[in-house]
Amino acid sequence: MKYSTRGIITIPIITLLILTFVLVLPYHNTLGYSGTGSWDQYQGDFYHDGFSSYPGPVTPGILWNATAPGDLGVVAGDGLIVIAGTTGQGEAFNPNNGTLVQQYGYDYWTNFPAIIGTTLVKPYDQWSVFRIGFLDIIHGDQIACYRSSLPQVETCFLATPNLLYISQENNNVIIYINPDSASLVGRIITESPVATNPVYGDGFVLVPLENGSVVAFNNGFNTSVWELNLMSPASSSPSYGDGSFYVATSNNLLYSISPRGSVNWFYTLRSQGLTPAVGLGKVFVGTIVGELYALTIQGNLAWETNTSSPITTPPVIASNGVVYVGTSDGEIYAFNTTNGREIWNWTLPNQVSSLALYDGNLYAITSAGQLYAFTNEQRVTFIETGLPSETLWSVTVNNKTKSSTNSTIVFDLPNGIFNYTVHKVNGYSSNVSFGILEVKGQNLRVEIGFSPGWSVPSPPLDVRAAGQANSILISWSPPQYDGAPAGFIGNAISYYYVYRGTSPDNLTFYARVPGNMTSMADYAVNDGIVYYYAVAAVNEAGVGSLSQIVSATPLLVSVPSPPQNLSIDVGSNFIKLTWKPPASTGGSPITNYVIYEGSSPHDMKMLVALSPNQTYYVDYQVIEGSTYYFEVVAVNSEGYSSPSNVVSGTPNGGLPTIMSEFYYEFLIWITDPGANPNSLVNFIGLISLPLFYIDIKSLKNDKISKTLGKAIAIILIFFIILLIISLITLALHI
Repeated sequence: MKYSTRGIITIPIITLLILTFVLVLPYHNTLGYSGTGSWDQYQGDFYHDGFSSYPGPVTPGILWNATAPGDLGVVAGDGLIVIAGTTGQGEAFNPNNGTLVQQYGYDYWTNFPAIIGTTLVKPYDQWSVFRIGFLDIIHGDQIACYRSSLPQVETCFLATPNLLYISQENNNVIIYINPDSASLVGRIITESPVATNPVYGDGFVLVPLENGSVVAFNNGFNTSVWELNLMSPASSSPSYGDGSFYVATSNNLLYSISPRGSVNWFYTLRSQGLTPAVGLGKVFVGTIVGELYALTIQGNLAWETNTSSPITTPPVIASNGVVYVGTSDGEIYAFNTTNGREIWNWTLPNQVSSLALYDGNLYAITSAGQLYAFTNEQRVTFIETGLPSETLWSVTVNNKTKSSTNSTIVFDLPNGIFNYTVHKVNGYSSNVSFGILEVKGQNLRVEIGFSPGWSVPSPPLDVRAAGQANSILISWSPPQYDGAPAGFIGNAISYYYVYRGTSPDNLTFYARVPGNMTSMADYAVNDGIVYYYAVAAVNEAGVGSLSQIVSATPLLVSVPSPPQNLSIDVGSNFIKLTWKPPASTGGSPITNYVIYEGSSPHDMKMLVALSPNQTYYVDYQVIEGSTYYFEVVAVNSEGYSSPSNVVSGTPNGGLPTIMSEFYYEFLIWITDPGANPNSLVNFIGLISLPLFYIDIKSLKNDKISKTLGKAIAIILIFFIILLIISLITLALHI
């Protein structure tokens, strides 16, 4: 419903014109106003009209999000997004990527700040005293500070083209200060406490009062120009646009008031309205129960729509015909300003506390202190050629992967720079495998050409795992199909990937083996654990399928057991030792036998180290009549065994030296080393020794002696054979 009435004008028109020319026009380049695109204070500028000359997102995407110090409000200017925090500080973010640029102290901010050129003006409380701080917006340094005599309470704040107005809720004192000098200019005493933030328009500062009146003051003067009683206090800050002030009141009315103090019209809402937004020939107002009204400048209803929950932000209008509101359940709605058709909605995790539109991006702060930057998404279409029909192919853009079996893959991306990857298709190569996209407000096409090429190899063959000493050896044969294209020369396999686990179901990547190798030893194993392995071949196309799974357990290796059955044979000037191999090699082959010798069983030293296949030893370095003690130790890769049994012997001088040597040389020469001679040989040797007594004791036990001994032994055998033949012949004749 629409009504008309008139207010009382208390100042000549000529005075208003002069004040507007003197006080307002010189400062329009300092503080933003409608049409500049800035968002330098509450609801955009000192008009609070919520209108931006920038277009807003129509196909939205989140450009970035960041954690902010609170949800008091968002302002933007000088290339920064500034958040006034309820946690006691403000922060500035880069609008392009959301990086934190600056922090502004830890004082309690009491209202939206304002950006004046490169200066950030913040109303705050420090030690229960209200202050206005003037900060370098880039560096955060405090330039000046105004200390008020007002006690600390929630404040009402407005930055006009040349003055700052500060009041207190439930207080009838308004002070205004010069932002250039941070000095007090004057005070205004009102009949009733100030209800909400004032608004500036047409050279006036309009102040809503708790008694239901709105009072207009000339900007910079402490006397009222006119006062209009609306019978109910304003429910939110007024706004100004298209030559009129707009006030929503607590009794559910929306007023249009001329700068001269008369009511142009009022419209009845179904609930209390928030700050009206003005732009594109309409007035938009949201209500606390979720209604959004669009009225013409003349006060007629253009359209009405509803949201799913109460509206919590004043409307924000974009120059491309979109109006945005936020709600208590975290939804952001975008409506067509002409017909009210919903364009899109987006749900955030928490209540939307404030919206701002700056440089084409929509910024939303939630009650949880999360700042989101929305921007227009552009369509980026990847088009492939060369793949057979229904072939699956994939593209990843900034960690988001899409796949398709047709020729196109589409991403909707905000403005910005993005990395993309074209995934390999088995049996084909692409002309582009990765690249960089720059989205700048236009749709893009990226063409990808595929041609026959590499395919992934088949699994390796004949995979085996064998337990070894403290390790496992894994071996395999190359795959039957290496995936190389026709005409390729060389080894197509780049690597083999070995996978390992302690069960067949939990294999993970373990090692990379060069493509010219087909085995590896795994030393990172523990005794008694079964390890499972599989192998995959890798070529230019990627990783092939896994082979069959094999398993093995590492062998437990220890030192060998002692040599067995050490025995001794004693001659006049030699001692012969014989023994048997250990019962256990300890899991590792015997590498040596070590003989220890001494004059007592408790004082023995190493005599000699022998090869692993020798199980006897003759010691010629002995003295007749001296007693010698011996023991033998077996050696493998893990170390020395315990000693064998101890044996001892004393060279007795019973047989002449040379004959004793002949006897043993004869036995050793005609038998396998270490074997016991049979009784026949013993008998022949014994009966032959007295027949050939030759004392060459003066010869030393060297090579000459041994060679001579063998020669005499041959002669001895010859004569023994003759003796036997003679005895047989004699026996036949008898």
